[in-house]
Amino acid sequence: MFNRLKLIFIAYALLISHTAAFAVERVDTQKKVSAPLDFILNNGLIKNSDVIDTTAEEITLKKIGLINGLTLSGDKLQSGISFTLPYDFIVINAEIRLIISIKETENIEKDNLQITLNDQSLGSIPLSQLHENKSTFTLKVPNAILSSKNNLNFQIISNDDIINNEWTCQRPDLKDLNLEISPLTSMALKGVLMNTRKSLMDFPRPFLDPLKMNSNELAFIYAASPTPDTLMASAIVASIFGIKSGEKGNHFNVYLDELPEKHAVLFTMADETISGISFNQAKGPNIRIIDNPVNEKYKILVISGRHAHELRQAAYQLFTPDLPDSSDMAIANYHIQKRQAYDAPNWLSAKKIITFSQIIKSRDALQSRLFWNEEKNIIFRLPPDVFMLSGNKIPVKIDYTFDGKNWIDMKHSMLTIALNYQFLKNISAQKHSIISPIAEFFTNNHDNSTTLYLDSASLFGENRLSFYFNITPHQETPCNIRNNGEIVNQILSSSTFDLSNISNFGELPNTAWFLNGLFPFTKYADLSDTVILLTKNPAKEEIALMLHLMEKAGRITGFPVSQVTILTDTTKPQNNLKLTSSNIIAISKLKEIAAFKPLIKDTSYHYSYGQLQVMPPSLLQKLKLLLLGEWKNQFEEANNILINSQKWRGLLSFPSPWSSNKVVTILTATNSEQLKKLHDDIDKPGRQQLESGDILLFNDFDDVKVLRVNASFLSGELPLHTLVLWFFSQHLFLLMAMLFTTLFLMSLYLFKRLKNHESKRLSRMKK
Repeated sequence: MFNRLKLIFIAYALLISHTAAFAVERVDTQKKVSAPLDFILNNGLIKNSDVIDTTAEEITLKKIGLINGLTLSGDKLQSGISFTLPYDFIVINAEIRLIISIKETENIEKDNLQITLNDQSLGSIPLSQLHENKSTFTLKVPNAILSSKNNLNFQIISNDDIINNEWTCQRPDLKDLNLEISPLTSMALKGVLMNTRKSLMDFPRPFLDPLKMNSNELAFIYAASPTPDTLMASAIVASIFGIKSGEKGNHFNVYLDELPEKHAVLFTMADETISGISFNQAKGPNIRIIDNPVNEKYKILVISGRHAHELRQAAYQLFTPDLPDSSDMAIANYHIQKRQAYDAPNWLSAKKIITFSQIIKSRDALQSRLFWNEEKNIIFRLPPDVFMLSGNKIPVKIDYTFDGKNWIDMKHSMLTIALNYQFLKNISAQKHSIISPIAEFFTNNHDNSTTLYLDSASLFGENRLSFYFNITPHQETPCNIRNNGEIVNQILSSSTFDLSNISNFGELPNTAWFLNGLFPFTKYADLSDTVILLTKNPAKEEIALMLHLMEKAGRITGFPVSQVTILTDTTKPQNNLKLTSSNIIAISKLKEIAAFKPLIKDTSYHYSYGQLQVMPPSLLQKLKLLLLGEWKNQFEEANNILINSQKWRGLLSFPSPWSSNKVVTILTATNSEQLKKLHDDIDKPGRQQLESGDILLFNDFDDVKVLRVNASFLSGELPLHTLVLWFFSQHLFLLMAMLFTTLFLMSLYLFKRLKNHESKRLSRMKK
């Protein structure tokens, strides 16, 4: 009886909330729910339910990538966005907070901004109510029109259009219109979080939902003192989440001996208890999903094993595509193969010609079907150490098609191409060859091809090649034809990247490569050549930063960090063979760097009494650096920043003290709060274009300092003649010294020969 009454209340609340949409200028920012729903929430009915829970979500244009918002103009009277909602989220209350501004424009008294969601009108705002100062409006959203995938559309429409139920898409009288929708425009959602089933087949849900527009908050649970083995397993799982989430990053919340009231992933070994509960019930590697003891609405994914090998197997199993439709899986013993250098699945292979079909996920990914089309992007990744001599280019052949319908103005239509938001080329839709009229007679498609030549210096670890079909119809084209979905313009999958002449080469350490692709650590996609060094009892923020780096590594390479090694005993690191033969990532607050003193031995750094300093080189060392081309070293500036700044965070990178071709990168900060901000600094857009160095420092004023204080070494391979050309282009002082020395020796030799010749000539004259 109680359950029936509860369901009646919920159904009534949902029906009441489905009201007519309207737009009113926002007066207060308080969010309210309907009275029936408020009754349900306040009378504790949800607390007694094992089916539903409530949660809130806010989506902004800025968060989904529209950092400049949307703009409507006389040439573009409509625009829109697409967004998705989590699969287990049922909306019970939704509203849009619309922030708009408009430049002074004449003849807008009869025009409106119409907002539609999934082809259902949410309301219209008269343009006469808008002004240059931002106006804020609230739109109530009927719950029934929301789904997992949604389209929100903004359109300029006149009163006559509303009466005639027909949109006039050509408005010469609005040629000066400029209406801006702020990137802070948001949709606030309140909803029911449904109870999910306990099935490994659904992984990564419910722990990570690919449909969620905002970053996923991932909760990782450990015992009070995490062991290197459980930390290693969590690093592998974090990298798998990075692979599953695509381009979107995630945030990690770390819990030690504590169970949060949310979906979480728990790592445990034999004899460990968390919050007084033992979760390791298997006699081998095991993964299982259980109800969260704190709140059964939420689930916990338990990764367990008796030792490091079993934990590694259990964690890696989540990467396999054939997880069972059950809550528990005992894992048989198996061997995880090691990866080869530069074989990351997400990286384009060097020395090959790569077609777009090998990169795009579907055949229609680069198809544009409407006049009001969106920009089409192809995302491709490269190792950050891609190298070509100055003047050499990477050919990119673009095969493209313009739909040749007779209402398209081919003369004024074009394809615009950009790389990493930098304009490359405009290509006209009109062909200018002699045989073009003959070809157009037999086909409506205007197939064509062009070749771009990319400079390797303009490429980063992650790159975005953008295409925009700017289609112009003839003036007399009716609006129903302008919106014809049968018009297809596309970039063909036969397009290619020609990487046959590139090499992998450069100088290490290089903080720019670290930001671009965690290089050189990701040179082996499974991080088999990497050791992560933590303090003996790592703090939550240190573990969270480690998880963030591993999640980023998974996103970059497309493969889990299945062979990574994590160490926390730093008393005698030089005695550990793995540590002395690997690249090292060390994470610690500044006051605890004393544990890493063996790492900074014989470097430019000196640590004493909680203070890190950069020691200036001797005169002999300066001369040596000058001859080797290291004449840009900034010892004094780096030392001043480290000593005089009260709050800073950053990366310190230098050659390993135990191996001349390995790198140590220390991620540190002056305190815990600064360390928590470091992962946002690393992921901030635009940082990939920073110049190279071996010190990278951030502060709270968004200042970034890239400095170099340590000697560098060469990484990768080049043909001998190319290496010689590169070496002397980088070491001008050494080249000048060699030239002057050669000239001096030749002068001495010639002087001696001429002196001898003169002596002989004089002796003959005396005779």
